[in-house]
Amino acid sequence: MLAIAISILSHSKKGVLSLDINKIQIFMYLIKNPSKIDYALTISGKKPACVESQLTYTIKSFSSNVDILFDNSKVKYLIKIMSLRGLLSAEKKNNESVKLFLSEKGKEFASSLTDGYFKEIKRLSEALLPLQALPTSKLNSVINQVFKEK
Repeated sequence: MLAIAISILSHSKKGVLSLDINKIQIFMYLIKNPSKIDYALTISGKKPACVESQLTYTIKSFSSNVDILFDNSKVKYLIKIMSLRGLLSAEKKNNESVKLFLSEKGKEFASSLTDGYFKEIKRLSEALLPLQALPTSKLNSVINQVFKEK
């Protein structure tokens, strides 16, 4: 799931790196809770993606397990494993946070994940593209408002 999300969300339309660990945590939460994606888009002033009802109307989707937002150990572990396998690269410019993106090997790996579940992860990741350019502080504010809506 993480490889697909990074492949889609790591670069802006202009090719600027935009994905750090904090954004990854937020995007992973939204991918795991698709019922919250349209709320997040609407709150941030973006057009809703109209995520398929079969993805949003599940018990798992309506549960508010927010662990991934507050405990980044799982995300850090996945990033570490991906890095050790040569799937992930990182770049840091000036005072910015470290930006993560897939290496060539990582791109090949992510593009090989095409069936069933992975198609849904790709669709959900693409639904998050309008949120990609928002600063992490704004994304945190959006998530807080999503919780207040529910």
